[in-house]
Amino acid sequence: MEPDKARSVVGTRATAAVSDPKDQIIEFLTDNTVPLLSSIRSYVLRMGLARGEAVAAAALEVVHNC
Repeated sequence: MEPDKARSVVGTRATAAVSDPKDQIIEFLTDNTVPLLSSIRSYVLRMGLARGEAVAAAALEVVHNC
């Protein structure tokens, strides 16, 4: 997945200084969306939850439900 598309899944990154722990985790997840989705896709495959193009959709569903 391309970084721009992955970043849109989680939201845009705030430009203000991050001090709140919730904002820190959101910033971290936004900055690391691509590797996070890659890891989730590998678990989806390993668990046999989806195959082919459905793997990416399943990984996005996991991210959206968190």
